[in-house]
Amino acid sequence: MVDFASALAERLERRGQQDRWRADPVAWVQERLGEHVWSKQAQVMRSVAENPLVTVQSAHSTGKSHLASRLVAWFLSVNPPEDTFVVTTAPTAAQVRAILWRYISQVHAKAGLEGRVTQAAEWKINDQLVAYGRKPSDYTESNFSGIHAKHLLVVLDEACGVSKHLWVAADSLATSADSHVLAIGNPDDNGSHFYKVCTSEPGWVRHKISAYDAPAVTGEQVPQVLKDTLVSKQWIDDKKQRWGEGSPLFKAKVLGEFADSDDSMIPLSWVMAANRRWNEWDEAGRPPQPGRLVLGVDVARFGDDKTVLAWRYGDVITKLERHAKIATTQTTSLVQAAMHNQPQAVAVVDVIGIGAGVVDQLRSLQIPVRAYNAAHGTRVRDSTGSWKFNNVRSASYWHLRELLDPAQGSTLALPPDDELTAELTAPRWDIRAGGVLVVESKDDLKRRLGRSTDASDSVAMAMWQEQTWDTDEEGRVKKPRVRRYANAVTW
Repeated sequence: MVDFASALAERLERRGQQDRWRADPVAWVQERLGEHVWSKQAQVMRSVAENPLVTVQSAHSTGKSHLASRLVAWFLSVNPPEDTFVVTTAPTAAQVRAILWRYISQVHAKAGLEGRVTQAAEWKINDQLVAYGRKPSDYTESNFSGIHAKHLLVVLDEACGVSKHLWVAADSLATSADSHVLAIGNPDDNGSHFYKVCTSEPGWVRHKISAYDAPAVTGEQVPQVLKDTLVSKQWIDDKKQRWGEGSPLFKAKVLGEFADSDDSMIPLSWVMAANRRWNEWDEAGRPPQPGRLVLGVDVARFGDDKTVLAWRYGDVITKLERHAKIATTQTTSLVQAAMHNQPQAVAVVDVIGIGAGVVDQLRSLQIPVRAYNAAHGTRVRDSTGSWKFNNVRSASYWHLRELLDPAQGSTLALPPDDELTAELTAPRWDIRAGGVLVVESKDDLKRRLGRSTDASDSVAMAMWQEQTWDTDEEGRVKKPRVRRYANAVTW
């Protein structure tokens, strides 16, 4: 009789514990995993348990994917597997498998949870599929329509890059009484559906996590291991100096705010879209692009500025190569090496100042080079033919803007690089009498940012010249042939 009473008490205790864990994911993480949950994460976790639709616009390195992985594990742990399903997605396969599902695999092993997690981003219990992660191209309407579960959790990670049809599909899934959708990501695209659900679409419970909410700034007491993984005050201070507090990138990555600026020449969302295209190209195995190598070279020597080489094939900037404190002879050698065994390759080199030495050295080696003089005048107009430019710098940057414009069917792919993104979204522009577009000068921009825009200059140069022209010693065209941007030159 005593044994029966003890067993019953133990059973009731376990049931009470399970009910408590089902209601409070924070308690499950703390007691089942033995992990600390900091205040903002706890707020979001409890919100997901209580509400069907939750969105989180988050700064960089606040633990958003870690948070999502714990919610997935909690949901599958506290609900019967035969009645439960979890779907996760992100813009790319790398973001699905290498980030969120890597965390899910770790927490599964750490806690000894039921079933197994496969390398294909699937969770199976007794050979029954209970969760999977998929990139957008894996989905069709039939994939979604076949999923029915009493307990359902949908996680949209890096939600700014998730296309509208997946949001519609997620909404069609979440029909049961215990359905939950969590959309979480950096707020870097005002044209995304994520922006809509974070600002105006009814029914969503909204959260925002700023880098200034992190324990390193607020002084919230957390274990050292957590301090080491979350955003630091040093990182915030560094980005404040590098990007500027008013920059769109600072607002998105640090403040967790949607922030495409009206006076920015290139919106942040356009650059992020170009980053997603680059990620798709990378995940496809980096297939060769049509066209020759065009190497944009922004030359620096000694000091804080860097020499940057932008490698371009077709519509893809395949990589950026940075070098600090190198002599012009070393820059020449780098260009020579890059163009070795590259048929019809051409280097576009900033000829102002010390860059002139690199141009001269390359010409003496009979290496194809085009001198880019940002201060020269140009007769080139914008794509509509309506606007003129005060100089080549304005024309080349505006051309880059038009290549990134989604309204013009942009196909340009740029490598994800925070410094490049900050430089591309920083320049301001103005209109002067006579229909002249003026882009903020490099010197003015350097004074405002506190550093040189070396990476964006190299990209602008790589996209500025494509064909080979007859030029004089100053890089001026002798016989201009066309006036398309792809063939634009200094006149």
